[in-house]
Amino acid sequence: MNVNTVSTGHLKNDDRFIGLEVYKAMENNGPAEKGKFESCFGKSRSIVFTIVLCALILLICIILIIVVWVLNSATCRELKTLDLQVSKLQQHAMEEQDDLNTKVANLSNLMEKICTACPVGWHAIDSSCYYLSEEKMTWYGARNECYKVDSFLAMITDRKKSDSVNTLFTGSIRYWIGLRRDPKNIHIWKWLDGTEVTFTNWAVTQPNLINQSQRCGETSSGPWNDESCNFWYNYICEKKRSC
Repeated sequence: MNVNTVSTGHLKNDDRFIGLEVYKAMENNGPAEKGKFESCFGKSRSIVFTIVLCALILLICIILIIVVWVLNSATCRELKTLDLQVSKLQQHAMEEQDDLNTKVANLSNLMEKICTACPVGWHAIDSSCYYLSEEKMTWYGARNECYKVDSFLAMITDRKKSDSVNTLFTGSIRYWIGLRRDPKNIHIWKWLDGTEVTFTNWAVTQPNLINQSQRCGETSSGPWNDESCNFWYNYICEKKRSC
């Protein structure tokens, strides 16, 4: 069969069969015709393979784009949901903090009212309540009277406290305070709780220990004076305000 006599109609109906026949005919006609056919057929296969490969790459790219878009959309939704939850938590925390601050303020006001309340007839100064007696007692009797009402003879331990207590005095009245000489050393003054005196407010020329008998302390409506513990004076009781 001569390759030039091959009908184009037959090639359309059965390319593979006719192509095989043509290929065989070219073998019979010589290497030159065979080479031409192989070159043409190889180029066709290369073009088809290139097209298919490009199509696959394009499809993969499209799939990747879709996947990235879906993941990005899901991530955005999750971030928005998380942000909303955080905002709600922050708002809830702020509301709880405001509520706590209100409760603390109310408690502080209540504690202040309780702390500023002293028994009837007592005077509130700083963290203490003071009672200025109208009756007179010896120093030991005054000490015991204060003990009976859960208090003690006033201990004026610093200048601020001294100035505050001085505002309570009216007229020139002598009051026993919780001050006396150390029984083991009469030259050392101590408060009722056993602490040694560091701040003093002695009157001029006091203490003078007349006849070695003036071993208790009293205040002449301000300045201090040493006096015999058996003298009868008014007294000042002090108690800490309970909160």
